[in-house]
Amino acid sequence: MVQKANDLQRNGGAKRFWPQNLKIEIAAFVLILLTFAAVAFKERFTGDILTVTRSSSARTPYSYASADENGASSISNRADDPMDWECHLRGKENGAYCGFGYVLDQRGMDFTHFENIVLDFDFDPPNDQEASIIFSLMSPPDSMKSGEVLAENAPNSITVSARPGRNIIQINPKDLKIEPWWLAKHSETKQRQSGLRQVVSVQITITTPPPGGDARINVRSIRFTGDYISDTNWYLLLIGIWGLASGALIIYRLISSRREFEARKQRLAQENQAIAEAREAAEAASAAKSQFLANMSHELRTPLNAIIGYAQLIASDSATERDRTSAVTILESGKHLLEVIGDILDIAKIEAGKLEVAPSCLDLPQFLQSVARIMRLRAEAKGLALELTLAPDLPRHIEADGKRLRQILFNLLGNAVKFTEQGTIGLAADSVGSGAEQRLRLVVTDTGTGIPEGKLEAIFEPFEQVGTSVDRSGGTGLGLSITRRIVDTMGGDIGASSVPGEGSRFTVKVPLIETSPDLEHEPEFDALRGARLLIALPAETARDGLRRMFEAYGAEIEMAADGIETISAASRMLPEAIIMACDMPLVAGPALVARLCENGNATSHPPIFVLAGEISNETRASLTATGATQVMALTTNGTNIVRAVARALVSKPVQPEAEVACYPPPRAQIEKLLDLARAGNLRAISRTVPDIMTLGPQYRIFGDRVASLAGSYQSKALLQMLEASLEEAGACQ
Repeated sequence: MVQKANDLQRNGGAKRFWPQNLKIEIAAFVLILLTFAAVAFKERFTGDILTVTRSSSARTPYSYASADENGASSISNRADDPMDWECHLRGKENGAYCGFGYVLDQRGMDFTHFENIVLDFDFDPPNDQEASIIFSLMSPPDSMKSGEVLAENAPNSITVSARPGRNIIQINPKDLKIEPWWLAKHSETKQRQSGLRQVVSVQITITTPPPGGDARINVRSIRFTGDYISDTNWYLLLIGIWGLASGALIIYRLISSRREFEARKQRLAQENQAIAEAREAAEAASAAKSQFLANMSHELRTPLNAIIGYAQLIASDSATERDRTSAVTILESGKHLLEVIGDILDIAKIEAGKLEVAPSCLDLPQFLQSVARIMRLRAEAKGLALELTLAPDLPRHIEADGKRLRQILFNLLGNAVKFTEQGTIGLAADSVGSGAEQRLRLVVTDTGTGIPEGKLEAIFEPFEQVGTSVDRSGGTGLGLSITRRIVDTMGGDIGASSVPGEGSRFTVKVPLIETSPDLEHEPEFDALRGARLLIALPAETARDGLRRMFEAYGAEIEMAADGIETISAASRMLPEAIIMACDMPLVAGPALVARLCENGNATSHPPIFVLAGEISNETRASLTATGATQVMALTTNGTNIVRAVARALVSKPVQPEAEVACYPPPRAQIEKLLDLARAGNLRAISRTVPDIMTLGPQYRIFGDRVASLAGSYQSKALLQMLEASLEEAGACQ
């Protein structure tokens, strides 16, 4: 689908560059060239020239004189050249004349477009005297139309002067007037010039007799020039052509634009459809991947928790060193694999955009102390100190997602412990800014190997690690990437600075919103502050919901998802109260309650609250008989659960912690364990624990604590515990 979208993008987005795509531009360029040609060679397109010469064989010459009308004047022509003629004017009457003419067309010619007439002739009068001649354009004889004489058929003429020698005379056709004799004959005509639309012939007439009476005229040519179209009309025509072409271009552009728009619209629809299909396929694949990872995470976590739980039991119950060593190896590998699965699931949620942040009321100082207490054990196991520094003005209750904030701190503190061989790990918290810009600043420092400056940004990328190959072998390189994504989702930022060989500093800033507990404060709720609670529910959302409610009152929460994990967590942390579901996986119901009560009697074990659905009276009675403090409906409101636990803690008999947590074995046994701890022989300690437990059930809690510290390689914490137990051995026995 993605390939299809890309193909459509390439095919539709880039047109082929061929000449046909420039046809409009080419047409406009040609039209411009034609316009320049039309202006430069206008006369070639519109001009008309009519020339009457002696070589004009198509013309018919004729001559005339007053002798034809009983006058005395006559004319003589040369036989070989009719245009060379001699006029003999006789008499003093005004009617003496003689002349020469050419018939152009019997049907008449349109002379309206001619703008200039040029007469070229030689004039040879006696005594070199000037004379007057008449130039005429003759129309057909009078014709009748509707009983009226047409003035358009009247002859037109103009009188010009002829000097001796060659004469070139230019005449404007507009200066020609209708012959006076014709006007006298047709007095009803008011026109002074005919339309020159039907000219049959041209004539040259001599009327003024020069002295001596004889004059010779040799007509070289009569030239008529003009344009069929005037300059104004021609340019208007060009403008009209341009207007028509522009209009056609606009219409073509509109049609082409419409077609291109429709084609682009269709192409865009296809691209959108392809993109939508690709998006749906990608979302389906992402959903399938997320679902697969979630299912696989659940399917893997459940047996892994069982493996870890049973490995802890085997490590504490095994009689041989080989069995204990195998159990510890299984335990450590299982924990590491569980962390890897958690990281992979988290990064998959982040990439799918499904990382959720659920803010709730959080007791910040108690929360930070709880985190420091947990991580201090890991630090002390490597001989490191962990220091917690809280600013005096740090608010107590804030609105934050404790689970995600804990995940951030565990990742940063875990890396600090991992990459530090000696020195101190620091966790500091304060607030910066004010109002809407107020931020919670968490700073984690260490005195480890440090990070090269060029790697400070790369460490926040997935699967990026620094350090030696031994250091890198202990992780996946996802921790800091997940941490940055969580911080971004919370609306904060994270940065790092480091000096190689001196240590590193990681700073996290997240929005700080002060708040107060959602529940109405009741005196018994104070008992929750600092209380160690174990929440054992198979549903993650239910666990998180209860966790947030208890953390709002400062409780320290441990969570479990199945029966084996619940037994292991209870043995490790010694909770002050347990909230569990009746139908836990692996171990459930009365059997799970009985296992949780093994470490004490009905008055010494922690209160156990069982959330059950539809169960029989026999099952309810069995739960109570095996040690359940209260059986509550699975749909019980969270507020009521919190209140019930708080009241149980208030009403619980107060016992010195040493009385509940100690019961150390005889002094000889403690000295033996202490010698092994000082020698660093944790495996031997694990083998000795079952022997101590056989001395009596009252030593089971002591043995479980020793086995847990030895199994997690917390040698420093174990050494401190044994030294304290040796000093108090007399009081505990």
